[in-house]
Amino acid sequence: MKVNIFCFIGFLMTTITSSSKEMNLGFQSACNIKERIIFKPYVDVFKQTDTIKVDSLTNKVCVYGIDSLTDGAGGSSYREYFDPVWKSVFSSSELGYVWFNLRDAKNQGLSYKVSTNMIPMISAKDYSVAPIKYSLCGKGVFTKDGDGSDYITLDTKGAEFARFRIYYLQQPGGGTFSLGFSNTESRHLTNVNSEGVLELKFIEVEKNASDTSIISIKRITGELAFFCVRFMKDEKNSASVCNIAKGGMKMEQINELDRTFRQQWYSEINPELLLLNAGANDQKSVNGITLKTWLGNYINDVKLGSPNCKIVLVQPNQTSSWRTDFSAEHLIIRKELSLEKGVEFFNTIEIVGDYKFFVENEMMGDGTHPNKKGFRIIAENYLHFLGITN
Repeated sequence: MKVNIFCFIGFLMTTITSSSKEMNLGFQSACNIKERIIFKPYVDVFKQTDTIKVDSLTNKVCVYGIDSLTDGAGGSSYREYFDPVWKSVFSSSELGYVWFNLRDAKNQGLSYKVSTNMIPMISAKDYSVAPIKYSLCGKGVFTKDGDGSDYITLDTKGAEFARFRIYYLQQPGGGTFSLGFSNTESRHLTNVNSEGVLELKFIEVEKNASDTSIISIKRITGELAFFCVRFMKDEKNSASVCNIAKGGMKMEQINELDRTFRQQWYSEINPELLLLNAGANDQKSVNGITLKTWLGNYINDVKLGSPNCKIVLVQPNQTSSWRTDFSAEHLIIRKELSLEKGVEFFNTIEIVGDYKFFVENEMMGDGTHPNKKGFRIIAENYLHFLGITN
């Protein structure tokens, strides 16, 4: 068992160089919409070098969020097109991070169950209170008074993994729990005491051939908070994703989360890439100056926690209300921030098209969200922007 905080360092290279002018991405059909060239910029965020090879790197994680423009709407998301290509760049892929939340588990094809005494963080109205504020994205479950019969189970449906980590909150007066698989005998369960100084912690368990596909957290007693599980393989070059998005999420809520813990989270995950599409739900109520402060703080925290992470600040697609809300201000401040913070800027309006273009080409599901076609084309442009191909 391992209880120490783990982090890793590395960065992704692709087999495409910045001098490439023509690439076969397999997405050329997207360029035929009304004869408009959709693939305009080619940034190649991940530069290839002569000193480090892709197969020498480990656990390539892509983090993306924060709202329904990432999590999806109408049964579709850009992630369904982006993820397979992201993972195909590497020699292997894994389930990666799954937050203790019904929707996240379902999106990964897993079955998730908890006892009625376990409270979902995602439904909280105030993200500034403990233990919600210690989550990276307001997801997880907690209880103030576990009675020993409380539990969490996650059925991986036979998905391949070699080990997993449960991320939980160590805190003064914290309770206890036991961890294993559904067929683990009581005497072989790993018993954990979460009492201690306030800190993000994990416990790691290896999977044996005789273990079932169901991981089990049981005997939950006292005050406990669980955030997510990470499934891992033993391959050195295995890719995964971490979805920190939730429909309706605002930067106003993200701003309420603990910044020190945010830095700890990014130090632990240490992603290769962060696609930060945030602020769409703040467009009607938050001016540009305020949003710039919130986004700037977030970028600073990522850089402090994971200095090698490649950050792409995303300007969301235009919505039907773009003429009457703060969208124009938000576009300006995102451009400014990308220059000030030295991060990449993906301007969906410029790269893909404005609201009129999305509507004319039947790429919107409603006044806010792209449809399946729109999400696919956004994913294709993300990949092109990054210089990633399979």
